[in-house]
This record gives sequence, structure tokens and C-alpha cells, in this order.
Amino acid sequence: MWSLQDPWAHPDALRGRHVLLAMSGGVDSSAAATVLQARGARVTGVTMKNFCYSEAGAGATSCCSVTHLTDARRVCDQLGIEHHVVDTSKLFEPLVMDRFVAEYEAGRTPNPCVDCNRDVRFPELLRLARLFDAELLATGHYARVGRDASGAHFVRRAAYLPKDQSYFLYGITAECLARTVFPLGDRDKESARAAARDAQLFEVAEKPESQEVCFIPDGDRAAFLAARTAARPGPIADLTGHTIGRHEGIGRFTVGQRRGLGLGGGRTWYVHHIEPATQTVVVADAEALQVQALDVDGFWLRVDAQRDDLEVQVRYRHAPAPVAAVEMQGSWARLRLTAPVSAVAPGQAAVLYVGDAVVGGGRIVATGP
Repeated sequence: MWSLQDPWAHPDALRGRHVLLAMSGGVDSSAAATVLQARGARVTGVTMKNFCYSEAGAGATSCCSVTHLTDARRVCDQLGIEHHVVDTSKLFEPLVMDRFVAEYEAGRTPNPCVDCNRDVRFPELLRLARLFDAELLATGHYARVGRDASGAHFVRRAAYLPKDQSYFLYGITAECLARTVFPLGDRDKESARAAARDAQLFEVAEKPESQEVCFIPDGDRAAFLAARTAARPGPIADLTGHTIGRHEGIGRFTVGQRRGLGLGGGRTWYVHHIEPATQTVVVADAEALQVQALDVDGFWLRVDAQRDDLEVQVRYRHAPAPVAAVEMQGSWARLRLTAPVSAVAPGQAAVLYVGDAVVGGGRIVATGP
């Protein structure tokens, strides 16, 4: 039976090790700092400035706000931790924000947290760890690391599943993961807040939890996209091609969406798919949203594709679905499911698991029956 061991499980595993910790100024990274210190690690904090503070959207609740930066510095001062601020905006803007806009213009639903972790946060943490001569790197994510008998490292789900963030971390490279610690992997949110309170970090301990995209803290995606793209109204049509309404831009919609269609009462419609060439939003009833095959690009898999215990998660809040077959051609794959799933959106990540371990993934580009 395949099993993974936590390489940092021993109480003294981090004692005396230099750990570079991503500090956002929120409760999770602050709690992570206290946990690392309690385990005897020497911690250096680094705050990444991902976008300009003066830019619309970087409000007080944003992880790139002046408030959060000040809080990160204050926490480090209280804990006696060295603190650095690094400008990562030249990476974040094209690789996350610009891609976010381009994906919506193409009729897809991007996942900026996946893009950030894969292309900005963890590569930069690894680079900075080398610069600061830190042996390990850490974040406040709710996830764990496992290592198999061959020494290969895997992201694992958090022990407290309601807070699990492993889905967002599937793109971390093996090189980076081998040096990564998730101090909150065995805790729930209240336990993290308690750790911050115990360290007398009272201001951050009670901070509200953000549920929005960091660069759209008010949650108004339509306004964010409208400020960066030309207005392109178009039709809302049913599966027969009959126009039943109009919209102000396809960026307002994602597959499975029911609210905000502006189609009035009566029949309940859901977004079935989006046709960017004609700016058409196609709607259907709930039953038509069921799919049983996914086409995925940028695909990788670290276990045998013939395993009978593979599962795939197609959105952060979706339950994993059993995989019946994996057909691979280079970095492309078709995943066939044992039973239909609903509201699968091209642009989202398809993350594969065996048990609680992330073993593969890629970006959904198409779906089928």
C-alpha cells in the first residue's frame, strides 16, 4: 500500500533550521511564525508586494495594502524576526493579473491563486531562500507535505479538511516542495488564531478572513474587468441558438452561474458555456451541465495512470470525483470520470489526488459527455 510520511513530523525536525516565511500581515502567516518559533526554527519574514498600493483594488483588506505590510512588520518586530519587503509586481502583474483578464476575455474562468503559487510566490520564495541562506521556506497555507519511500515529496491535504488549500498548490515544483514547510497543516482556523493570541499578536489574531481575489478585495470582478477591457455586449442564447437576452460582457459569467443573468423569472437558467468569438453566453438547464470527460493541458502525473484510486477535483470547493481512465499525450490529457460532475469551467485547475496526496494536475480546456 502506498503511504507518505511527513518529513517534518518529529518535534525537533525544525530546531535550529533557518526558515524563510512568507508574511502577509494576516493571521495565518503570523500564526505560522509563532509555530515555527515554538519548534525551534530561526525565522526570517518576507512580504511580497505584488501590485502597486495606489492601484484600484489594493484597499485596506488586500494582502498588498499598506495596512497589511505594516502589520507584517509589526508582527516580526514583536517576535524578534528579521523582516524584508520584496517588490514582485513585475512578475505578478503579467503572470497573474494580466492572465486573469485575458482568460475571462477568452471565455474561461481563471484561478489566480493557482497561478500566483505556481509562477510567483513559491519560485520567488525559493530564490529568496537561497539569497538569505535559508534552508527551508514556509507559508501560512493549510496543507501538509508528505514524502514517499523513494524520497519524492508531495503536497497533502490539511488535517482539517474545511480549510484545506492543497488544490491551490498543485503546481509547486518538486525542487521547491522538498524545502517547503506548512506550519498550519495540522490546525484549524481557531487554533491558528489561538496561536497568534498566545503570542500576544492581538491585532492580527482577530483579523477577518478574506474570501476574495487579493487584487479585487471588494469582490466586484465585473468592474475590475471593465476598467481593463473594452465593453463588448453580446447575446445570451439557449442551446438551440435562440437569443433570449443580452449581456454587457462575457467576463461577468462562469460555467454553472445562475444568478445575475438578467433573464427574469420563470425557467431557471445556468451558464452552459461561453463562445468568445461571438461574445455569446450559452445557457441551459441544470441537467445539461453534467459532464463525464475533461480535456486538460499543462498536465502532469507522478503516479501510474492506471491506478484505480485516482480522484480529480475540478474547483476549490468541489468534492473530488473518481477517475475511470487517464489518456495522456505529452502535456495533454483526457480524464474520464466514473460518474458525471456538474458546472466544470474551462480555465480552472483539475487536481488529481490519491488519498490526501496531490499526484498531478493541469488546466481544464474543454469538457465532454
